[in-house]
Amino acid sequence: MTNKRFFHPDQLTAIRAGCNWRKLLDDLGVRADVGRCTGTEFWGYSPFNPDEKTASFHMKAPGIWYDWSSHATAPGRSKPGGGVIELVQVIHGARGQILKLNEAASWLVEGGYAHADDPAPACEPASGEATKENLPIDIDLALRLVEHTAFAERGISAETCAYLRCGYLDAARGMLAKRLVFQVGGVSVDRTILTHMGRATTPEQEARGKWRFYRGFNPSLELYNLDNVLLNNEAVLQTIATKAIVLVEGAFDVAKCVEAGIKNVVASFGARLSEAQAEKLKGTLAQLNAKEVHVFYDRHTAGQKAMTDAVQRLQDLGVAAIGEKSLR
Repeated sequence: MTNKRFFHPDQLTAIRAGCNWRKLLDDLGVRADVGRCTGTEFWGYSPFNPDEKTASFHMKAPGIWYDWSSHATAPGRSKPGGGVIELVQVIHGARGQILKLNEAASWLVEGGYAHADDPAPACEPASGEATKENLPIDIDLALRLVEHTAFAERGISAETCAYLRCGYLDAARGMLAKRLVFQVGGVSVDRTILTHMGRATTPEQEARGKWRFYRGFNPSLELYNLDNVLLNNEAVLQTIATKAIVLVEGAFDVAKCVEAGIKNVVASFGARLSEAQAEKLKGTLAQLNAKEVHVFYDRHTAGQKAMTDAVQRLQDLGVAAIGEKSLR
């Protein structure tokens, strides 16, 4: 019996599109009519009519099937045929095992026929979204990230990428596929993973969002790289020694600081420091016996205005904050 698991509609789409359906047919015992099969189409003998003499089962890329002898229909569907998920449902049903849609999708993933990389689609957080807490996730894309020239072009080494758990996701599917991905960590007792975020590498990707997060993640509640500032020995000692934390805008700014040996650095996911982020900075200073926040935002007018606002917000909380010239 397959494990129960919920899939977002975008994940179901990825499972259908990326399934190794030829291997699936072999393992399900669908006999091929070899003479009629081509590179993109499969003809075989119906798994629902074992006595048929002429192959009536047809499947074509990306895994769309129809059984002309039985007109088999998956549970809950009004039309016969369907995709790979419906095929798993119908064949299991013929064997006396009823699988719901998500159970059939789980069966495909667990069997290695398809993948569902992302626990939820990645996207920009909706305007006005009021997530009160970002919960840890159980997926670690850092294990799949590889080097990319975009990091070297920015002067960011492989060592810094390893420290920040960032790199290029060279995947065929998924909302962060073919993007420059940064892992966002949190701290409860030990380090947790809160989300991954991906930077577009093509104009087409950028049109769908320059930066994308998993749905439900609220960046205004977190500070990027705070996990390293609190848990990495070198970063902790640097914060204690300088009695300061550096605040920048984004992940690449953090990477440039780390590359320069500055590890007591966090980012606010853009040129705006939220109240929750300011409170988190204040608590971190107290925890590490530090006194000041040095704010480095972009030189342009909007960046300088945001820097002034961030300094004021911190000062309103009793934090010694200093606006500095941009790192860029």
